Parts: sequence; structure tokens; C-alpha cells
Amino acid sequence: MSLDTQSTDRSSSTMGVATLILLPIMLLSAITPASFVYTALVVLHSLGWSSIPKIFGIKTGLQRILLGYALVEVTFYLWYRRRKRWLQRPSSNSPLTTPEDRVFLFRRCLADLTAAMEPGKTEYPLPREAHEAGYSAADFFRAWFLNAKLSDIHRGNIEEWMLWALFNMDYVDVEQQDKEMQRAIFVELQNYCNEIEVLLGVELPDGYNPRIKSMRLNKDVVHMKHRPALWYLIVAGLDAYTQILLRSLGFMHFVPRKDIVNCVFPPSFSHLRRFTRESNSALSYWYRPPLTARSTAKPIILIHGIGTGLQPYDVLIKMLSKHDAPIFLVELMHVSMRMVNRIPGRRETIEGIKRMLQKEGYEDGVVVGHSLGTVVSTWLIHDPEPPVSHVILVDPVVFLLHLPDVAYNFVYRFPKRANEWLLWWFASREAGISYSLGRNFFWFENILFRDEIGCRTKKDMVLVGHDAEWDRSQSRHEGRWAKKACVVLAGKDQIAPTKAVWKYLNQGEEPNYIQPGPYQLPPGTTMAHTPNGLDVVYCPGLDHASFLLPQNKGVVRFIADRAGKWATSSDHELLN
Repeated sequence: MSLDTQSTDRSSSTMGVATLILLPIMLLSAITPASFVYTALVVLHSLGWSSIPKIFGIKTGLQRILLGYALVEVTFYLWYRRRKRWLQRPSSNSPLTTPEDRVFLFRRCLADLTAAMEPGKTEYPLPREAHEAGYSAADFFRAWFLNAKLSDIHRGNIEEWMLWALFNMDYVDVEQQDKEMQRAIFVELQNYCNEIEVLLGVELPDGYNPRIKSMRLNKDVVHMKHRPALWYLIVAGLDAYTQILLRSLGFMHFVPRKDIVNCVFPPSFSHLRRFTRESNSALSYWYRPPLTARSTAKPIILIHGIGTGLQPYDVLIKMLSKHDAPIFLVELMHVSMRMVNRIPGRRETIEGIKRMLQKEGYEDGVVVGHSLGTVVSTWLIHDPEPPVSHVILVDPVVFLLHLPDVAYNFVYRFPKRANEWLLWWFASREAGISYSLGRNFFWFENILFRDEIGCRTKKDMVLVGHDAEWDRSQSRHEGRWAKKACVVLAGKDQIAPTKAVWKYLNQGEEPNYIQPGPYQLPPGTTMAHTPNGLDVVYCPGLDHASFLLPQNKGVVRFIADRAGKWATSSDHELLN
């Protein structure tokens, strides 16, 4: 086959994929406007307008069904407009940071940023060309200011951005503090700005430039796009399929009391009391006991990412279910195309998972987190008494969160490519998901540093060939858990900067490559063992969440087998 023919085939394939993605988006987006037009024409026809065709009458059963559906969509849109205003409110989970937290975050993030820099360039990209290396420290700050010129970024703009980044505040919040606190905040801000000027090698202009804008995830307007009621009915159908599947696999469903969390829309029969049990927390989850009564395995805890809930993970759940281990499936309803009246915060989520485990007689388990599920996994790892024995992070969004990639790519980027449209319309601009990220994603709670996972004690470091002392000053947490961890990265991840993450986890050294095992993994997949005992799998051809596609079943099998092995093996077997 000639190169021209290969190029034409690739172009045709790309166009086909784009059509499969964009056509449903256009059709679904047209439903609500069409419903308004159809309803208006029916009304005008009923008022006797002779120019309106008879097909817009209401004499036949089909005409009445179409009018009824159009009225549902119109009513749902009007309700959405009211809810959209309500979703701009501040989060009730908004945390404040201590001076110690801020100093640690600033120093650690600055160290991680400068460590990877060469003179005049950095490995960390501008979001406009994600995952490509070769940008200066100035570009890092320019990226947070949506590619503004460095000369346009004034000291007041940096202060406003730092107020959000380290204090989780804005100027209005500062004005509500007493005079002494305001002075303390101002002095602390000046110190940070002075250090940033040293890093940049320039003196920032005084004052505030109102012509430029920075990304401040919890303070900016929550952007969302309307979806028709039909879309949520499709989600309800997928949910029903998932529930039937899980019950057939022996899972039991536990949901919060209605006075704690009330699912608004779409409805789910799983929340009817005859089908479920109470979870005694703000979380809903599924539980399947071990296959045999004599099993001593640790539980496997799956925490899904943004999307339609557990449905995309059906193959992974089936593979996990083959292991003789208890399995918990944690549901994050607020990022599952569900409109809920409240979102559990970090502390509430951690306590809910601990109660979930304790209810069945367990203290910890093997956590498998995907995408946003890696955020919840990070919360568990950071807990003083973490209910985590081992962890597998797939498509993690928690590493290098001080870089602009995750915020820009998921929240601020306007789509151009087909896969970006898929992410934008079906995930980042959905009302519930947009509110969850725009008001309840706090980067300083969610960031995970490389020394916070992997081998934890001096003995364990020796067992994996790393005898360096652990510097406690580099970590926020006194607790160390002597277990193993695995990270699975997608090389074409359109959200996280996985090339930078790969280098970061390997500490900038030549990776210690190992064989991932007898799995049919995507071409080019490599696996490395990092100095602190972390296994990192890099799949260069995969995009975010594409490991769930049928052709990548080998990655799913690897994750399921690794989780099953860790759940059923002793610590001695795992560390040798």
C-alpha cells in the first residue's frame, strides 16, 4: 500500500470518528430548540392561523404524543435555567488553608517546577499544545493567565491568583476579615510575589491589569450547556442496565438516607427502599462478599471517574468479580450525570468509605481509582489513618496539579478536535459535573506528590532496592503505609500532562523497565519500577479513559489481576 493510500485511509478514519462524535452532539443539541418551535407552531395552529400546516394539529394520537414530549423538553429547559443560576452559588465544602499548608504547597510546587527546568525552558507545557515540552518558567504563569503576555501580568494580578491558589479566597473574602488578618494576608502575599519575581527574573509592574484574566477554578463563573431531558432518560436506562448486571453478579446496593442526599434527576429505582439498604453515610455504594466463606482477602474498592457512573466499567467489574475477594463499588453520584441536592465533601467522603468498610468488618483495602476517582483515592491516602493498603491510579489527575493542564483542558478549553468535543459536551459542560468541578474541586486537597505513595518505611525501600532516607520535610503527612502502588498513564491523555507525569514519577532518571506480564497491552506500552517502589505503566497510544474500549481489554485485565493479586496476597509476597 502506498503512503498516499495510507494517508487517505487515516484521513477517512478520522473523519468517520469525528462524524460519530459530532453528529449525536448536534442532534441532541437540536432537540430543545425544535421543541420550542414545535410547541409554538401547535399553539399558533390552535389559534386558527391558516398559514400553519395541519401536521401541527393535535387531532391524532401521534400529534398529541409529540406535543407532550415537546412540552416536557420546554419545561425541563425552563427548570434548567433556574437551576443554572442556583449552581453559581459558592460551595458549602469550601476549605481554608493554614499558613503552614500554604508555605508547604508553595515551596513544594516551586521545587517540583524548577527541578525539571533547563535554562530557558521547562518540561511543563502551555495548555494550548498539551504535553509538548520546551517552555520557560514565564510560560507557566502565562498559561495560568490564559496566555497573556508576561508584560501584561501585573503584581495585583499575581496577588489575586495567589489568593485563590493558596488561600482559597478572593478580595471580597479578604475584606470580610479583621484588620489584623488583612495585614497578615497582605504580608504573606508580598513574600510569595517576591519569590515569583526571583523565579521569573523580572520585576512585575505594580497595580492591577483588568484586561487579563487568570484561571481560578472555584471563583470563576460555572459554565454549563443544556442537555435535553431525553439525554437524562438515556442515562437512566444505562443505570438500569448497570443495576441489573451488578445484582446478577451478587452485589447489594447501599444508598444514603433521603434526608442526607436526595437524587433529583434522573430517577432511579435503586433508591426505592425495597431494592436497597441504607449506607449510614452520604455515599452510595455496591458490595459483593467474597466468593468463599474462608476467604481472608482484603477488599477491592473501585472508585469511578466522571461520566455515567459505573456503567462504563462493566468489563472491569466482571473481571474483578472473578477474584475471591470482597468488592466495593463507590458511586460518585454528583459526577454521574445526576442532579443531586448536595455534594459530599472530602471529610464526609472519607468517613463514608471508612464506615462502608467497617460495616463489613474491614479496616482497609486495595483502592482502584480512575480519573476523578484518583482524587478520592488521594483523600484516603492523605488521611491520618488511611483505609488504603494498596492503590492503583488509572488516568490520574492528581499529579502535578499545580500545572495548568487539568484545569484548562477540562474546564476552560474550547474544543477543536473530535475527542475534545466528546469530553466537552458529554462531561465538562454537563450541569452537575460542571458545578462539581467549578465549585468543589480544590487543587490543594487533591494534589498527590510522588513521595506520598509507594514504599513507606526504610525497610521497604531496601526491599525494592532504594535505600535513601525519606525526608519528612517534603511531605504533609506523618503516617507512612508500607504497601505498593501502581499508576497507569495514557500517553495521549487530553486532560493530564502524562509525559511530564511519567518523568516526574521516575524522578527524572532513566526508568527501570520491567515486564508487565502476559497481557495483550496496546503497542508500545512500557512499565517502569520507580526508585520509591512505584510501578508505572505508560500506554503511549491511549487517550483518557480509552482503556475502557473493547480493543484495550488487555489493560483492563492487567488492572483487575493486579488488584486481585494484591487483595489475596500477603505483604511478604508483595514486597519480594
